[in-house]
This record gives sequence, structure tokens and C-alpha cells, in this order.
Amino acid sequence: MRRGWPALPVLAVFGIAAGTGLKVRERPQEVEGVRLQPVAKGLVAPLYLTAPPGDPRLFVVEQPGRIRVIRDGRLLPAPFLDLTDKVSYGGERGLLGLAFHPRFATNGRFYVNYTDRHGDGCAIVGGFVYRGRAVPALAGQYVYSDYCSGWLRSFRYEGAAAVDRHAWRIARPGPVLSFGEDAAGELYLLAASGTVYRLAAAGATTR
Repeated sequence: MRRGWPALPVLAVFGIAAGTGLKVRERPQEVEGVRLQPVAKGLVAPLYLTAPPGDPRLFVVEQPGRIRVIRDGRLLPAPFLDLTDKVSYGGERGLLGLAFHPRFATNGRFYVNYTDRHGDGCAIVGGFVYRGRAVPALAGQYVYSDYCSGWLRSFRYEGAAAVDRHAWRIARPGPVLSFGEDAAGELYLLAASGTVYRLAAAGATTR
């Protein structure tokens, strides 16, 4: 996950300076007033840090597939989530992102972005923890898919690991763009074909 300086504004500033005869420093003047304060050590390839709203803990994404927690200035030994057995790690591949639901404190929902170890996907599309009633088999499961392959998978988060993992046998909808949720907690899959699918129990009649 690369983050860079916006090129156009910088070029524009240099262009204006060149056109007006203004002198532009090649290197900014060094000043004091800021320092780097160590917070935690011992992480493996940390590439992203975030925190849920109102939560004092820091959650750090380790690229090999773990999410670590820093609490009260201490790195906790047990990971918040360990997906190392699912993540393909190396170069720009790995566990690449984490996002918390705005109401994480009450619903426990969070979303991850990672590269699948088995090579049958190209971009994991995070979904939701299923809270509906139409598909009892998905109750409490985090549902996700892959943009290219269009498969549907789920797992349940317990302790610091993904358990109860399932690969659901569905008719592949083509590239998957996103998921959505209605007021009743039912989930929807949004495909690049322009079709919106509702997740339903196998054998259930279409309403």
C-alpha cells in the first residue's frame, strides 16, 4: 500500500516559482520542535495503524498477516487477529489494510484487506458480519469475496483467530465490487455486471 506526495501541486509550485523568478530552496531549512517518540518495538513489517472511534488502543497491521494491539504503551503478546495461514506475504502482497465500523464498540465489526495465499484471487473484498435471519448458516460469520474470482467465503472471529471458515458453493457472479447491508441485517453483494444480489439460504424461494 503506497502513499506518496501529490505530484501536481508540487510541480505547480515549482513552475510558478520558475516563471516569476522566485528562488526555491532545494532543501527546506532545518528547525527544531518535533521529535520521534518510540511507542512500541518488536513488530514485523508494520504498515498501517488505526484505532476505532473512542478506543484508546492502537491497532497495527503487520504485513505477514497479523493485527497487533498497543495498549497503555505496551505491545500485547497476543494478536487481535491472526490470518498468517491465509495471507500471501511478500513485496506488495500481504495483510494490507484494516478499517473499523463507526459503531465498532457495540457491533464489533471490522474489515480487512489482504492477498490470498492460495492464489485464487486478486483483491479481497471485505463485507460484514452477518446479523440477519434469512441465512441461519451465516449467523455471526464475517462474509467476504474476491474481486476477480467472485467466490464467497466466511469465517467467525474468536479470540485472536479466524475459525469456522467456509467456502460457499455459489454461482459465481463475476467481479465483486462491494457488499451492503439493509436495516434488517441482511447482506447484499454488488457485482461489476451491474447486478445486486441478496444473500439467501440455498433452496429458499425468491421474493
